[in-house]
Amino acid sequence: MPVAHFHLVRSTFTPVQGRELLARASAVYAEVLDSPPERIRVYLVPVEPEQLAVGGVVVADAGRI
Repeated sequence: MPVAHFHLVRSTFTPVQGRELLARASAVYAEVLDSPPERIRVYLVPVEPEQLAVGGVVVADAGRI
């Protein structure tokens, strides 16, 4: 069962954008993997800026997202 996880900083996307990401990612995974769409699992995991680092720098400390 193909699974994708998107870890995004909370409050950087709207609920509509989150739903769109889930729908589009599901469709792309199904197409690329030639898998039935009902077998695809896609998760959007919101995280606090204090819980994510990019290049070793915590997002909350970077002053930008």
